[in-house]
Amino acid sequence: MKIKLHISKAKSKVESCQLLAAALNQDTDVVEKLEDADVLIIIGCWNHHSSSLAGDAKNMGIPFVVVPWGDVSRWNLKKPFLKRKIQKHFYQKRIFKNASGVIATTPMEKEYLAKRKWIHNVDLVRNWLYSSFVTEEDTIKGISTVCHQAWDAFEVEKAEKIAKKTKDAICQQLLQIKSRMPHHNIPIFYFKKLHTLLYADNYDEDNLNDEIDRLHLTSFAQAVFQVMSMKTGLSEGFMPIPAKKNHIAKKIEKYSK
Repeated sequence: MKIKLHISKAKSKVESCQLLAAALNQDTDVVEKLEDADVLIIIGCWNHHSSSLAGDAKNMGIPFVVVPWGDVSRWNLKKPFLKRKIQKHFYQKRIFKNASGVIATTPMEKEYLAKRKWIHNVDLVRNWLYSSFVTEEDTIKGISTVCHQAWDAFEVEKAEKIAKKTKDAICQQLLQIKSRMPHHNIPIFYFKKLHTLLYADNYDEDNLNDEIDRLHLTSFAQAVFQVMSMKTGLSEGFMPIPAKKNHIAKKIEKYSK
């Protein structure tokens, strides 16, 4: 799993956060660009850049996990009072509402976060720097587990939404590929799965074409098949509709990784 790590400006100056970032960079697959990530981790709150990045992740279809690191506490929610009230109203609540997971680093923090009506899915991952109960390996493993859970839940929810649109497996996979377009990253296995479905040759071509048309996927499907002819060796005889070079095909080829 590829992780994009973002630390708020205030937390980036804290030594313990620096040590955590170093451990994550060493023991997990941390990437520089958001588009290359499967999950975004945001450490620290009360930062507009974090809010903007969370919004980008949501628009791109990338789940994100928030680690408040003590920033959401009785004192921090009120000091400075007016500034916190404005921040909470305009973006802080939205970050937590859209977060796929929230990590507390102490039992007390978890209890406090869980009582906030605008915060959900709180998990406890003890910080080895402040707890004798865990090691550095335990902390990193705990964070990775939360990230995997966030990704799995996100993918299940997406698959369920797609399944409501169509029962056809080929069309479902086309919609899965289309869902990755805002992400600007389409893993090659998405195409390989579609390739396998098309080569199974156990579908009614007329019914499939009707379903593709009903879902308004014709142009997109033609572009996908064009890219697959180069990426997976899909031949014309197994394409339910002809491949077509167009601007969508150029984007799909660019995003396929």
